[in-house]
Amino acid sequence: MNQFLCLISSAEFIARLKKFSPVGIVETLPLETLAGRVLAEDIDAPENMPPFHRSCMDGYAVRAKDTFGVSETEPFPFTVQGEVTMGSDALLEKIAPGAVARIWTGGELPPDADAVVMEEYTRVVDAGSIEVFRPVAPYENVVLRGEDIHQGQCLFQAGKRLNAYDTGILAGLGLTGIPVRKKPRVAIISSGDEIVPKETHDLPRGKIRDINTTTLSNMLRMFQCEPLIMGIVPDRFESIRDLCVASLQQSADMIVVSGGSSIGMRDLTLKVFSSLEGAEILAHGVEIRPGKPTILGRIGAVPLVGLPGHITSALVVFQVFIRVLLGVLSGVRTPEDDFLRRCHAVMSRNIPSVTGREDYVRVKLTPPTNDASADDATGRLPVASPVFGKSGTIQSLIQSDGLVQIGRDVEGLYAGQIMEVMSLA
Repeated sequence: MNQFLCLISSAEFIARLKKFSPVGIVETLPLETLAGRVLAEDIDAPENMPPFHRSCMDGYAVRAKDTFGVSETEPFPFTVQGEVTMGSDALLEKIAPGAVARIWTGGELPPDADAVVMEEYTRVVDAGSIEVFRPVAPYENVVLRGEDIHQGQCLFQAGKRLNAYDTGILAGLGLTGIPVRKKPRVAIISSGDEIVPKETHDLPRGKIRDINTTTLSNMLRMFQCEPLIMGIVPDRFESIRDLCVASLQQSADMIVVSGGSSIGMRDLTLKVFSSLEGAEILAHGVEIRPGKPTILGRIGAVPLVGLPGHITSALVVFQVFIRVLLGVLSGVRTPEDDFLRRCHAVMSRNIPSVTGREDYVRVKLTPPTNDASADDATGRLPVASPVFGKSGTIQSLIQSDGLVQIGRDVEGLYAGQIMEVMSLA
């Protein structure tokens, strides 16, 4: 019977994950397809934003010094010199002393104007004049040219995962084709004599439908990766190996085998990985629960991952470790934080643990108690209640909002303790 090569800490496991390199292929894509993609190089601003001094209020463009001393009891009359036409490229006239120009939000300030008086601080006298009864300081209610973004500024560094707001900035600067990293292509192999396709209607005795392929492929898409579904294989060395070889031939950037990662007689993933030409086993066994029998290897630049067959264990490992590895392959600057959302919550009850391993407890979050008598933050934080379930059941994950980590040197958590919750993807 095989044995674990060596149980290592989760910190050491992540350190080994981070030794991989980003997928080397770079592609240039239009802005409409960029959300979620990772920049392959730094992006500098080619021009100023805004390109001119711009009003951020409806009102009147004015020379600020002409308003000094005005008040509600002593308003000052101004001549309306004209109106700033939105979007016009006509040369604007200089604002004369004691004059104003009608302007709208987003309009370009006329020459010599350096402030905008909000409309509500003016009174119309007649068609050609107004009264101003509140002074403005220089550049009040104005966004200066280049104040938002200045030409040559590094907007985004390579390794940033772009969001929709980022694409808007790029559009505003006239940038269209942006170089990004190719999405990692991840092969999924589901192994087990008991596994049948999800389309199977009448389950034969002793069989179960393939949950892992569907779940893992959708998680990969959420993490901006391309799943390469290789299919289901029985617990046969040659069958698993053949699909691993086929995955490499189809240019997979990573191979994931679900099932067969433990040390039983029919747990063959380690043997298969070891048999591949040029393969190296980096880890077999990590000090966590669930997910202890996780395997990590490599063949050249391609990671080889063996996940536990039990879906809950597999998904916890995916969230805690594989998420980081996908960030590395995607070229993200801080892969530990990629697609990671955290919050703090108060534990609802005591949870025992065993030293020497990290426990990841599924929890459900409920709204804060808003206990006014609490003398700390506990009454204002959500409450985390453990959702217990065996590693082969998926319902505990469906009912859960996140994971709470219990450290390897901690004997448990206490009711009322504030803990960090890792939100589930």
